[in-house]
Parts: sequence; C-alpha cells; structure tokens
Amino acid sequence: MIWRKRRDSGLLQILKVFDTISTPHREDYGVELLRDTRFRIGPFEIRAQVVRSEVDGKLVYRVIEPDATLRDEERREVEKFLDDITLKHGLFLVKSYRDLDRLLNLLNYLDEAQKYYAFKRLHLLELTPVLYDENIEEINILSNTIAVRDRELSEEATMNVTVDVDYLFNRLALYGGKQLSYVTPTIIFSIQDLNGYSHRVSLTYAPYSPAEYSECRIRCFNKVITPVEYIARYRSILIDDLADLILCVLARIPICIYGEQNTGKTTFVNQLAFFIPPEIRINVIGMYKEIHLPRGTKVNYVIADNLDQLTHEFEAALTRTDAILVNEVLNSQQMKLVLSAAEAKQIAIFAVHAASVDDLFNRIIYGFKIPRTRLNTLKVLVEMGLRIENGRKYRFVSKIYFHEGGLKLASNVHDAILREVAERLKIDIEIAKLYYDQVKLFLQNLVDRYNEDPAFREQMSNYRLFERVWPGILAQFYRELGSSKLVCELKSELRIPVYRELQIRYDQLKFCPYCGAPLRQDKHRGVKVCPRCQLEF
Repeated sequence: MIWRKRRDSGLLQILKVFDTISTPHREDYGVELLRDTRFRIGPFEIRAQVVRSEVDGKLVYRVIEPDATLRDEERREVEKFLDDITLKHGLFLVKSYRDLDRLLNLLNYLDEAQKYYAFKRLHLLELTPVLYDENIEEINILSNTIAVRDRELSEEATMNVTVDVDYLFNRLALYGGKQLSYVTPTIIFSIQDLNGYSHRVSLTYAPYSPAEYSECRIRCFNKVITPVEYIARYRSILIDDLADLILCVLARIPICIYGEQNTGKTTFVNQLAFFIPPEIRINVIGMYKEIHLPRGTKVNYVIADNLDQLTHEFEAALTRTDAILVNEVLNSQQMKLVLSAAEAKQIAIFAVHAASVDDLFNRIIYGFKIPRTRLNTLKVLVEMGLRIENGRKYRFVSKIYFHEGGLKLASNVHDAILREVAERLKIDIEIAKLYYDQVKLFLQNLVDRYNEDPAFREQMSNYRLFERVWPGILAQFYRELGSSKLVCELKSELRIPVYRELQIRYDQLKFCPYCGAPLRQDKHRGVKVCPRCQLEF
C-alpha cells in the first residue's frame, strides 16, 4: 500500500510525464521519424521532430519544450507573476535578448520550466519554438491549427496544438507594430526574432466570425545558407556557372534572378552578395530584411514603403552607393532604380517573380511599364527552379541566359559573358579567360576543403562562425587576384576597391585596407601582418 501511494503521488506523476516527453528517442510504434533536431533560444534548449504516421501517412510536427511538465496550477501562478511584472516594470513584450535577461532576473526564483512558460507568454505564444527552427520555411495558421512546411520535405506537417486565434493574431500584430481593425482586415508586415532574423507575415483577421475566415501565413527567414554550403552540400549551382556570375559581379554586369514562388530567388541574391568586396557601399531595397551580409560590410537598408518619397532624389541616392540589391522587385519605382544603377555601371543584383524569360520581359514592359530600349541594360538572366525527389525539395539554378539586346538571347552564354567582361574592363578576352580560371580555382579549393576538413565544414555551416572567417578568406582571394600581373591591364576608372591596392605602397601601410585593424611588423620575415585577417603586406 505504501509503494502504491508513493507511485501515485504528484511528484512521481510529474517525473513520469517528463520521462515520456523528454525521451522521444525511444521506439515510437506507428510513426516514422523523418527529422530530429535540437536548437536553443537563449538559455532554453528545444527539440523538434517531424514524424510520419503509419496509420494515415500524414506528417506531424511535434516540439519537446521545457514547460511540458507544468501543471495548470503552476501555469496560473506564473501568469499572476506576469501580471505584476507588466504593471510594475512595464515589460509587455520580449523582443530582444536584453528583454529576456530582464525577465529572467525578475523570475530568478522560478525553475526553468516556469521561466520558459513566462518567456513564451510574453513572446509569441505557440509560435515561439517554431520560428527558431532553421528547418521551417513557412507557417500557416487556419482553423485553430498550425501547419508548417519544412525546407526539404515536400509535404505539410501539422502541430498537435489548439491556438486561440484572436489572442494570437492580436499578439502578432502588436509584436510587429500593427493594429487589427475592420477597415484593414488584411495586413502585411514583418516581425524580428531575438536572433535578428526577419519573418514576413500576411495576416487576415475577421473578428466575431468563425475561425475559418481568419488565416495567417508566415514566411520564415531564420537560416542563412553560406556560399560554400550552397555549392558543396546543396549542389544548387555548378562551379563553372558560379564563376561566370562572380566575374559579372566584379565587372559590374547587372544580374536579374527570376523564378516562381519558393524557388530560392532571395537566397541566390544573398549568395552573390557574399562575393562583393566588403568596402563596397551597398543599398539593400525591400520590405523586409531578408538579405544578410557579414559584419563590417557597408550596408544601408531602404524600406520599400519609402520608395515613393525617394523618387525625386534617387539620383542622389545612387551617388552614395556602389551596389544595389533587391530581394524582389515589386513596383515600377524599384525597377527604375535598379536600371538606373545598372546604367551607372554599379553592381545591380535583383530578383523578379516570373515563370519564364518571356514572362519576365512581359512583366517588365507591361507590368512595370519600362520602355523596351531600357531593357538593353539587362544582360545576365538567371532562372531558378524547384524539383522534388523522394519527397524532398531541391532548389537550384536551372538556366543562365545572356541578353544581347532587342530581346535576343545568346546561344553560348559563357563566351558572351567573357566578351562582356572584356568589354567592361577594357581588357583582352584571353585575360578575361585567365580571370575566369582564377575564380574557378578559388571555388574548387573551397569545395575541396569543405569536403575534407571537418573544422572548415563547421565554420561554413554555422553562420555565426562564417561571419568571422569569410571576410579574411575573401580578402585573401582578392589580394591574390589583385597582385597578379593581370590587374595591370585594368583601367583606373574602375571603382572596385580591391584594384586600388596597386597604388598602395605596402611599406607605408599602418592599417589593414580590408578590416582597418592595426598592422603588426614581423621583423623575421620583413612583412606586416594583419592580426584579424592574417594577411601579409
């Protein structure tokens, strides 16, 4: 009898529930485990799984959270504490890690499960763990249920949770700085998580109506794919094609990336932006911060809603930048700004939603109302595609076209790009081919090192580590490219900073021209070394 009473006690019931929830590695009968990942939100560790039910074949997305062991009485107690915190300290929302540290200090006498529940109540409720899962690319909320789309799996997975649509939608709008009303039932805005990533939200709210009339779609941008990972792991583009496009970036040839929805257009714009020299001044135009560049890059983000006010002064804006990136062209003013930058021989990389080349030309001419004569500025057209194999999605560069003018496409894209590079840089085509070989060799060495060196693979897979390593790798590449005899053929009117180092006397250098760190003198070898980039001058 005593043993039975102890087994039925509340403490052992909690331990039993915690054991069944926190050990999903056991054999689950009737389900097939497709993905099992762990990630952290500040001090909290979350585990997410995607399983397939062998009964009906549907996918289920389940999350193992620290607050799964809380009882209803403990949850109500935490909510009382939150009411006091809101009234006394004015902490309504947790929108940064500073707010999270402040909340945890106020609740330092609670355990981890109660702290996580409090954080989730002041953050984004049931959406909190989903937004920080790097494998999720889209979240759909309809009829009190949450469905997610994985980046690799083609099917949609549902969560076994029931949400309060009114409360959740009002919290989302408040978090994004918006307000729900009868006048504007559909609003589009962006929210930013604690890690600094922006997520695109499209929300339709119908109060005092059935839940079927209210829906929300969130496009997640919580993962930045590095260029080495893009080539070696995902195999989304061939090295030969990427070398051609990098040459176009260095020669300031405009690149237009088009494709249908969910084909990776913005991701590929970000891949090409990684190869822009860090000293280049960049303008990123878009409604959301979907393009991420390493630290130290001179980036200015221009919100799309303010483009109407920029119309009368965009010429002055062009003089303050050397490159322009657009995650997706949405109106004629953005297209005019991009074409003006391309005509001024600036680096212009932008994306347009179109199904084919003909659809792209028709949308620019008739949709954006751009004259046909200005289309001659567009040179390189990149088509993105999406294929599904064995239930998994693969985004890749489908085709590359070269626009010769007059809506005519070149038959040999590689030779046409080399001719355009030679014409832009005013060099011989044989020298342009040598440039192409150098860029191709650089990319091949990166891929080989990624496949052979586990430490380098970890650096190229984690964006936080990638931000520290990539500027030095890129600076070393531009230094080798600039120190070759080929650069002597370039004209001084070219404004890429890497070619300016021909005019620098290394014996007079005191600071690194790439990162600005003070140089150290190596007396044994007679050179100056940058302690941050590890470059020698």
